[in-house]
This record gives sequence, C-alpha cells and structure tokens, in this order.
Amino acid sequence: MLLPRTNHTSATLNGEIYVIGGEHYDPYNDTWTLTCPALKYVTNFTATACHGKLYVIGSCAVKYNALAMQCYNPVIDSWINICSPFIPKYLSSPRSVCVGGTIYLVADNTKKVFSYDPEANMWQKLLHMLHENGGLVTLDGKLFVTGGHWKGMEGDYGVEVEVYNVAADTWEVESFLPRLWFYSGVCTIFLDPSHSQRDPGPHSPRLEAVIQVGNMAAVVHFVS
Repeated sequence: MLLPRTNHTSATLNGEIYVIGGEHYDPYNDTWTLTCPALKYVTNFTATACHGKLYVIGSCAVKYNALAMQCYNPVIDSWINICSPFIPKYLSSPRSVCVGGTIYLVADNTKKVFSYDPEANMWQKLLHMLHENGGLVTLDGKLFVTGGHWKGMEGDYGVEVEVYNVAADTWEVESFLPRLWFYSGVCTIFLDPSHSQRDPGPHSPRLEAVIQVGNMAAVVHFVS
C-alpha cells in the first residue's frame, strides 16, 4: 500500500481492492492509486460494494450510539453522506455483504440482521440469526455466518455455520466447523472442478467454497 495503516477495512469494487482511508489496488496492473478519503471519520466499521458503489457503515467517532453511512462513487471519485430512516443504532464489529442489490448487516453484539435497499434508501430488520457474531459471506445468493459467540461474553464459542435463504426468509444450520472459532475471517473462492479431488458430478460446472481463516488454520466448505 502507499500509506501505512492499521485497524482499517477493505472491499472489492469493479475488480479492484479499495482500502477505506484513501487508496485502491488494481491487480491487473499491480498498481496502487490514491483516492478521495471518506467524509467522516468512523471507527468500528464495515464496507461493501453494491450497484457499482462502495458503502461504508460504522459508528461516528463523536456519537457511538448511532451509525453513519457514506457512499463512494468511483466514477467521479467522491463521497456523499447518506441519511436513511431506521438506520440501526451502534453495532459492535459490524460486517456487511451485498446480495441481489441489497446490503445485509450483522454484528457481534446482537442476533439481529438488518438489510438496506440503496434504491429505496430504507433499512429494515430481518429474521434473527440463531446466534450472534461470526464471519459473514455471501455464496450462491445466500448468507453464510460461520462460528461466533454463543452466549454473549460468557466464554462459549459457536461452531455452527448458519445459512440465510434470502428468497425464503429462513435461517438454518448448514454444517459445523471442526473447531472453535472467534474473530476469524471468511471469504469465498471459485474452484475449477478439474483441479479438485472432489468429484463434482457430470452436471456441476464449478465448485464454490466458503473459506474460514483464523488461528493459523483454514476450513473449506464446498457448495456445488
């Protein structure tokens, strides 16, 4: 990166990696470029791309009981503040993803799940998760929440992999992690079946995987 950073977050947008704070990386040309910094300083925040723009959601540094939302337009390299009805209150360690043009938001201090429609500029609450915390990722039009805290700060950790079906508005336990996880990262990758030891079958064009990373280990969950 062009500048040293810590406690930041990043997101992919239009095939490039944007580091919140004012720079982005072009993997095709292997170059970093400075971009316009966000308008408001926020801490404890998350970022995700949706409809060709970048959305940053986090707590304002001078008002911890409310979230601030900002939107970055890469075409004109500028940010705007978004005031939206029913924006959630303070959330600890928020995580967000975009599915079907809607942004989904979870945190480690609540089982609540929030969704934001950028076109309608409206927030709403969804069906609660089974437990709070855990990594959040989208795969095949569904939300995957991996591991996390089970009983607040009592020290119990979860190994469940929960899946939210957006179309059906339902949560269910998909599988279980092989070990306890907390404050881990998660991402998705696409694998060429011809290079995999798992038989994808004659009608599977590809394999999709959820990767859980933390504590010097990784878990791969395949979805065909």
